[in-house]
Amino acid sequence: MADKPAPKTRERNEKLGDAMENTQISSSAREAAGKKQRSLLAPAAAIDAVEAPTKLSSEEGCKVEQKLFLDCLFSEQSKSLIHVFFSEREVSKMPDIPKETPVIPIESAAVVGAGTMGGGIAMVLANAGIPVLI
Repeated sequence: MADKPAPKTRERNEKLGDAMENTQISSSAREAAGKKQRSLLAPAAAIDAVEAPTKLSSEEGCKVEQKLFLDCLFSEQSKSLIHVFFSEREVSKMPDIPKETPVIPIESAAVVGAGTMGGGIAMVLANAGIPVLI
C-alpha cells in the first residue's frame, strides 16, 4: 500500500450509495437536525454541503460547499452566536473576586412571588436542573 499513490478524494466514491439511498440519508439527517437544532442555518447547510457532491461533480460540489460556508460564516445568526459565546464567558468573570474563591454549588432554590419576574427566575433555575420552591 505504501508504494501505491493515495487516491484523490474527488476520485473516491466507493462508499456512496445510489441516488435513492443518498436522498433518504439526507432527508433523515434534515429531519433530525430540524428537531434538535430548530431555526439554525449551519446544520442544514452542512447537510447540503455533504449532499452536493453526491448530485453534482466534485468541482461543483466544492463550489456549493464554499458558498454555503461563506453564507453561514457572515450571517447575522453566526454573529449572534459568537456574541453569545463570548458573553457567556465574560459574565463568569467577576471583578474584585479572586479566581481561587471557592464556588458553592446550588442544590435548591426558593423564589418569593410567582409574578412575571419570580416566574421567570424560577423557570431559569428549573431549566438549569435546580429544584425550585415558589
